[in-house]
Amino acid sequence: MPVCVADPSASMHCIEGNLHGQIAWVHRRQASMVIWDEPALLLVDSGLPSDTFNKVARARLTLESCSEEIGRVAGYFKAVGRPFAWWVGPSSRPLDIEERLQEMGFCATELTTGMRLQLHELREAPLPTGLQVLRVSSLRHLEHLSCMLAENWDPPDSAVAPFYQAAAALILQPQSAMRYFVAYLDGEPAAVSGLYLEGGVGGIYSVATRRQFRRRGIGARLTWAAADEARRAGAVLAVLQAAPEGKEIYQRLGFQDCCVFAEYTPAGQAAANEVSTRQAVPRRERRAE
Repeated sequence: MPVCVADPSASMHCIEGNLHGQIAWVHRRQASMVIWDEPALLLVDSGLPSDTFNKVARARLTLESCSEEIGRVAGYFKAVGRPFAWWVGPSSRPLDIEERLQEMGFCATELTTGMRLQLHELREAPLPTGLQVLRVSSLRHLEHLSCMLAENWDPPDSAVAPFYQAAAALILQPQSAMRYFVAYLDGEPAAVSGLYLEGGVGGIYSVATRRQFRRRGIGARLTWAAADEARRAGAVLAVLQAAPEGKEIYQRLGFQDCCVFAEYTPAGQAAANEVSTRQAVPRRERRAE
């Protein structure tokens, strides 16, 4: 049966569901990592000092329990001494959860647009001259991927390599739900992208191009490669969360706006995290179910 392809509201739930699956996929399979998969929320803790891999999402809290649950989560991460980020999506509850997070000392640090594409409408991105795109299938590829993803921070995030080393056996399986791609321009590592497959939906993540290779169409081709892999794997819908600077690229491939996500981190953590390139974002309007 077709999955979430026509109705933007249904697609919104597909975007959130895929994000939640992607956040927890590695953690579920690593004994050293912690996951709380509760009816009211999803928490994952990689054991690494990076809010890239320590997340809270899928909040389904009541008005009465919201503040207590936010405090429980914050208390847990304070006790283990690790940073984390709280993802708020259109189905997060209660409706005033962002105000509750702010009241308890959280700051909005990132705003992204959920986008969707029926994969039969995928537009091909040109292949830049000298570019070779490969699926990550070896430890050498994975090392290049880790280095390029880590470069999203200045200085590079030291937790990226250990995370992907821990997940290597999972990612390198031919039928893995989590697949990555690396691009080489004239033999030099230039860009990466990721794909998470679940329930007929292909979520595109971790699209990153090294600074010296930007504005050459490489990011578009890496996004297309992930979406094309999803299509060939039988998915009917591709979804992603786009930062403002990436939206135009995705629109050219046929993606359409669907919803909005915000990321929150504790105020003290945000102030201390000077290496992050993300900027604080204003309060947004939430979309009810």
